[in-house]
Amino acid sequence: MLIDQLTDVQRRALLSAMKRMMVADSRVRREELSLYALLREDLGLDIEIAASESYGELDLSAFDTEISQKVLIFSLGVMANADGDFHSSEMALLDEICDRFYFPPEELKELQDLATEQGLLIQRLVKHFKLQE
Repeated sequence: MLIDQLTDVQRRALLSAMKRMMVADSRVRREELSLYALLREDLGLDIEIAASESYGELDLSAFDTEISQKVLIFSLGVMANADGDFHSSEMALLDEICDRFYFPPEELKELQDLATEQGLLIQRLVKHFKLQE
């Protein structure tokens, strides 16, 4: 539903940013791997993001619309919460990205609350269906 709002360039940039968030806390858990695999499938992109794209400065120039920026922030928040541990390095990365776009604090809070709820759902799904073991 939200992914349909993104261009192919934005979809690729989202995958790269998601991979960056996945490794932000220096460990990758099965919930994060499952979420990343589901996202790749939903995006309809049969590409692999090189590990080198997960480090250094993120190019967020593709996110040039309000909806694409919200999808990015929401998606990264879900990834950060997917393993049940919103690590300080994940929070720092999300804060850095949020600082590049201006949204009223209450809107960012709502996006983060939705992302936390979705992250908890991902945890439950992974455990129930034993995904990516």
